[in-house]
Amino acid sequence: MISKEELRWVLGAQCDDREALEALLRSAQVRLRQYLCGLVGAQQADDVLQDVLIVICKNVRGLRVPELFWAWVFRIASRLAFRRLHQEKQRHEEALDSGSIEQLPAITPQPSELVLESLLESNAIPPASKAVLALHFK
Repeated sequence: MISKEELRWVLGAQCDDREALEALLRSAQVRLRQYLCGLVGAQQADDVLQDVLIVICKNVRGLRVPELFWAWVFRIASRLAFRRLHQEKQRHEEALDSGSIEQLPAITPQPSELVLESLLESNAIPPASKAVLALHFK
């Protein structure tokens, strides 16, 4: 649900009010980063977040129903996160196929994140369900 203040920021951003856009992005940044950490992990969340904020800046004027700002933003974030995960999966598969496992980065997850990470990395869970799990547990 969008607050009245956030709605004013959306409307201001759609009218090229730079201050409203900056306030809107600051407001979205915390929620989005937490959501993205659950989907792509903390290491990649900042990169995806930056991409999401750029898309918001470029396309906020085209948002027809400002009250649906959060749904629109989380949909953008989900799409970009899943695209990043797909790219990473392809990169890892290519590295495995070429026999150059040394090129893969070493990742050391925090113990409290191990169970959630294993669920999110499981191929048995559809992407939409992964998003729900990430939102619920993060």
